[in-house]
Amino acid sequence: MTLDDVIARESIRDTIAGYTIAGDSRDAEAFARLFAENAILEFAGFPPVPGFRNQGREQIRQRISGWSSTPGEDPSMRNTSFIRHNLTTSRIELTGRDTARAKTYFIVFTDIGADHSGTIPTILSARPTAGSSPTAASPSTGAHGTASFRRWASAFRPETDSFVVGPHLISITHQCQRLTDVVP
Repeated sequence: MTLDDVIARESIRDTIAGYTIAGDSRDAEAFARLFAENAILEFAGFPPVPGFRNQGREQIRQRISGWSSTPGEDPSMRNTSFIRHNLTTSRIELTGRDTARAKTYFIVFTDIGADHSGTIPTILSARPTAGSSPTAASPSTGAHGTASFRRWASAFRPETDSFVVGPHLISITHQCQRLTDVVP
């Protein structure tokens, strides 16, 4: 494993954590920024919560437009005063120079305690901004190279003007079940 691989993996972990933190705090703008323009956000659902599939950042924004961090103002939080995703094991596979897959386990706590758990299968991409080449040659060693290091690392350096915030979520699916359905 190269230094670039380590940086890519930590950037991906931070993106997945950002996804759950933005969702838990109902920060719709921070949540939407994590997704690529053509991303898919999918929730498998569990009774009584229906599943859904949104394709594209705009559909994702529309889905979360009613979010509010003000207690009592968010219709999706009508049955609880807080929600906290706790991420556990995460396996990350770097599938290309600037693409990756991850599978992360989670457990969610709400007012009732442990509420539901499951997995978050994720596909991610590091995306350079306009004017920079995703295949730019760079002095580097390792499979992913310095250019990849910069793309993945840019996720956590918003002050940079050479790369967009990344890695970006391409596809994410919540697969879960209520713990009361499996715990006697």
